[in-house]
Amino acid sequence: MERRSWAVQIEGMHHVVEMEHEPNGGTIWVDRRLVEEWVLNDDRNSHHIFFIKGHRCGLHIFYESSVSGYCYDFSLNGVSVVDGKDLPFHRSSPSAGMTKSWEFCLDGGIHILTFQHEPYGKRCIRWNGRLVEESYVYDERNSNHLVLWKKHRIGIHLHREEKETFTYDLSVDGFSWETGLPVFFEPTPIECRQKIWFLSLENGVHTIELKHQSLWNQTQVRVDGNIFLRIGLRLDKRSTRYTFSIGDHCCAVDIEKKAMIQYRYDLVVDGVSALTGETVLFPAGDDISDRRKTWLVDLGDGSHRVTAERTGYSEMITVDGVKLAHHPVWRRSGNRCHFFKVGNRNGAVFFSERDDDEYRFRLFLDGICVDTGEHLLPLKLDGKETEWMFELGGTLHTVRLEQRLWFSGKRRIRVDGRVVDPVDKVIHSGRIRYIFLLDQYLCRLDIWKQSDGASFSRLFVNGFQLGAGKTVQSWIFHGIPQVPSSGGRNPFSGGISGGFARIGRVVTSPFTDRRRKSCGGSRGNNHYSRRVRLEVPEAARS
Repeated sequence: MERRSWAVQIEGMHHVVEMEHEPNGGTIWVDRRLVEEWVLNDDRNSHHIFFIKGHRCGLHIFYESSVSGYCYDFSLNGVSVVDGKDLPFHRSSPSAGMTKSWEFCLDGGIHILTFQHEPYGKRCIRWNGRLVEESYVYDERNSNHLVLWKKHRIGIHLHREEKETFTYDLSVDGFSWETGLPVFFEPTPIECRQKIWFLSLENGVHTIELKHQSLWNQTQVRVDGNIFLRIGLRLDKRSTRYTFSIGDHCCAVDIEKKAMIQYRYDLVVDGVSALTGETVLFPAGDDISDRRKTWLVDLGDGSHRVTAERTGYSEMITVDGVKLAHHPVWRRSGNRCHFFKVGNRNGAVFFSERDDDEYRFRLFLDGICVDTGEHLLPLKLDGKETEWMFELGGTLHTVRLEQRLWFSGKRRIRVDGRVVDPVDKVIHSGRIRYIFLLDQYLCRLDIWKQSDGASFSRLFVNGFQLGAGKTVQSWIFHGIPQVPSSGGRNPFSGGISGGFARIGRVVTSPFTDRRRKSCGGSRGNNHYSRRVRLEVPEAARS
């Protein structure tokens, strides 16, 4: 083994470059820090390019047959430090496997990026000594890796040469480190066991860490070291999106399946892809979690940490380390919702459960989902008693249907907590329809039973069905906002329209001009052809 060392002065500081060389490989050290370790196949001549504080350094190895040995030269910015002559431009020689380190300056600081490559095996990327990507490649070919640090895009590029050797290059913000030429690339789909993004927001730099076991599709996402969600064993390996929030920013980790054990990983922040910088559809994919999800929200009075967790047969809500709710759950599937306070804001967590032990958790603050921006209302609470929550003209209203009172089979309708008498009742095609008024709005409540005896109900306000597609089990509810008997200001204020923008000035009863025989009733025709004129307030029309 041959050993050589050179001392160079760069920007007023002395640096020691050391080399250890064997015919099949060698190492380079700068100030006792490993810069490069290479493996050669048959080539005896080789060139190794690296940088010290942005200055191009080269180690050049030549085999001299006349002396049956090697000659060594070291260059700084293209000039030999041995004889002072200019050297021709060289690129790094191909290597059959590599450990290579780059040192460069970003945002006023010196950073070190290290890449380890084992052909047909593991690839590791370290940023300032911290592992930021660990991946496996089973088919060696040209590939690209992306490291996101703050707003900088750092790429590592592998190009396969002959004889199972590779060349390695670095790009920073789209420019090659060795040639200075522009580089356009997208990360190659790989099996990534671990990946870290460094995200710069107004309150500092956040670390998003993804661990992905593709064989069983187990996934874990951490933000600043805290577990935000965890996905257990899943046999299907479909593309998935995992959403979370950091302060007021909606974020997501996308895992897109490209081929067998090959995935494309992306971080989406406020609907913008970190890979392409383009706007993507948000939300998209299949937002699921295993049994736990955490949100970090900034409400002006400080940051709050909200955790929703399913443990055994219970659901638990924790805010800033304080357990607020712990509800038993006996049904495997269905939707549920829990209300609570986060600082001075009204919060709600919406649980959606599947049959294969997969869950979707959504956090709403003042009626707006922090991940997707969707509205909580209108909402149907389905259980022993059915209740609808909705907003009209900035006021929160509730309609509750109470059935089988004292085993008598009677029904009672409560509007904002007050019992109301329907202005009309119609039995039609096995359905019972109640007509009643909510302030100046016309409401219709349909109730029917199926052949298996299951009872169903639907509420319409001025012809619009409420709560369609957003039904939850109400028998585990605690802390539902109380509504005054005369209606009250919506505690979920925030511009929730509830889908009533098309309400007109004149509303006609849905039973206009119905004949006695078609309705199955015993009253006169005039009763069923009655028109109701309602004056809708300007606030509701706007």
